[in-house]
Amino acid sequence: MTDGPFTEGKEIVGGYLILTAANVDEAVDLAQGCPLFETDGTVEVRPIINFE
Repeated sequence: MTDGPFTEGKEIVGGYLILTAANVDEAVDLAQGCPLFETDGTVEVRPIINFE
């Protein structure tokens, strides 16, 4: 019995974090302290557009 036509991913945890930084370089510096790096995780830093 399966719960769908997809590969198992019970060990996967995903999510995102939005933070305020002056620029992308500052955001990269802040990301250096992410605990994901302790378990060979990865972090992707992306700029977003403020539509205000």
